[in-house]
Amino acid sequence: MFPSFQVRIGNMDGVIVAYHNTARLFGFQYNSLDEMDTCLFGGKGDRVFQKCVGLLEQVADEIIKVFPEQVRSFILTLDSYFFQI
Repeated sequence: MFPSFQVRIGNMDGVIVAYHNTARLFGFQYNSLDEMDTCLFGGKGDRVFQKCVGLLEQVADEIIKVFPEQVRSFILTLDSYFFQI
């Protein structure tokens, strides 16, 4: 899911994946955004992305309401496939 979001945020067509270990490069594969959407979301990736962005906007709005006129730092990290705020 995360690479699909990165592709959307970066306005890219897809990603090139390198298959390797520390000693050897085995090959490359290009994965288009459409392919990722089909595999991950059954073709509904744009809708999932928009819903996630909308949810994060609601969280940010709530933070602004709770801490009005204060300096805020909003850091979002990916840890074990769960977003932490």
